[in-house]
Amino acid sequence: MLGAEANVYLATMLAEYTALARTNAEELVARVAHYIEEHIHRPIRLAELARCVGLEENHFGRKYRILTGRTPLQEVRIRKAAYAKHILLLSPQWTLSRVAGAVGVSSASKLSVLLTRHAGASARDIKRAARAKR
Repeated sequence: MLGAEANVYLATMLAEYTALARTNAEELVARVAHYIEEHIHRPIRLAELARCVGLEENHFGRKYRILTGRTPLQEVRIRKAAYAKHILLLSPQWTLSRVAGAVGVSSASKLSVLLTRHAGASARDIKRAARAKR
């Protein structure tokens, strides 16, 4: 009897694994992007992203990197930097601390580094460009 139960259990696991392996790549990336956009105002962890697509953390991280060429947390940083840049372009009078809070970054200095690395410009340059357009 135990052998039959084990076979049922293994068949169920195999069916679940097969379904997860077929997860459409575009759907997975889109679901991650949507999750990031919905939660951009706070810190986002790998475990949350993996949970939102129904995969184990390590498997999700590898799969996402294969699909996109970057890690899920790099994607979070890139999107947070883009959102922060957008805020600064629309509201150059905002302080970096205020923008950091709006994009879930712990400090103005970390936001400054994030912008320089992932938005291609310093906060000062972004604000200067915003003011020049007005």
